Amino acid sequence: MIGFLFWIAAQQGDVAKDLEAALRGKDLTTSAAQKAIADVCSKQALTVYRLKRTLGDKRGISLSADSAGSDENRTPVWWNFFIWPDGSVNHVQLLKKAELYKTNGSFTEGDTYWRGDRMVVAGSQVNGGNGELAAVSSYLYRGGRWAMVQHLESKQEGFAAFATLQNSIDSSRILVTTRDYPKHLEQPHVGPLLRFQEAWTLQGGAYARGKTELVYTPLVELDALAGFVANGDHQAFDLRVPMSFRDRFWKALKSSRRATSVSNDAYDTANSFSFGDNGSEVQFQMQNGKWVPTKWLDHPKP
Repeated sequence: MIGFLFWIAAQQGDVAKDLEAALRGKDLTTSAAQKAIADVCSKQALTVYRLKRTLGDKRGISLSADSAGSDENRTPVWWNFFIWPDGSVNHVQLLKKAELYKTNGSFTEGDTYWRGDRMVVAGSQVNGGNGELAAVSSYLYRGGRWAMVQHLESKQEGFAAFATLQNSIDSSRILVTTRDYPKHLEQPHVGPLLRFQEAWTLQGGAYARGKTELVYTPLVELDALAGFVANGDHQAFDLRVPMSFRDRFWKALKSSRRATSVSNDAYDTANSFSFGDNGSEVQFQMQNGKWVPTKWLDHPKP
């Protein structure tokens, strides 16, 4: 077993060393460098998933690749590298090798900001399944290696992205968008779901969480209406729904609390919903700063 672990460690080192050898003397911003990376990954039986320039100092490269595991279940294995120039020399470091679905089998995937001895990755914590959390991993360059000094994850499924300031990346502020189930509607994971936002700001060298705020979407109003139906509150419901389809809307929410997006893409910001199997559809429009149900369609059953 010990010998096997040493073999794994050697393999990890070999990929980084092979990448460094292939990139020797090459400009990382050229297609020749990208081809060299692809050739090494192919030789190592790795599939390049993401090859992206760094933000800030754009000479660096964030590389994510995957390979099938050696166990009987073929557990996916993800390799997360950082490639950067230092003078005339290109360096490669394996930041994380993650065996998905296993303990600690995840890594932060997204945009990478690099400037001097500081590097930050903002995106999501890839774990191989649905419901990945928003995440930020922060590194400092120490003793010739990149060392992680902070890792933050959201409490709900989501994604983190660097803010912009006057059309430039602001690495001191990270915008986090998350999603969660509504209180009254019975939504599938695919959505639409409620959307939330917060900002993580750099304070004293570390990112601090901000206040989470609900994003006002049509689903917020629809969930409130579903709550009125659940509580039998006709008065509150009637104040928000036009008389022309008030009864039909009430009956639809009474019979089905699951609202699906009418479009093929279940965006959390959808403004048209259908209910259960009855084919009914309600459309919302923004009026005076409020999402209001304005149109009802009774589609015939197929």
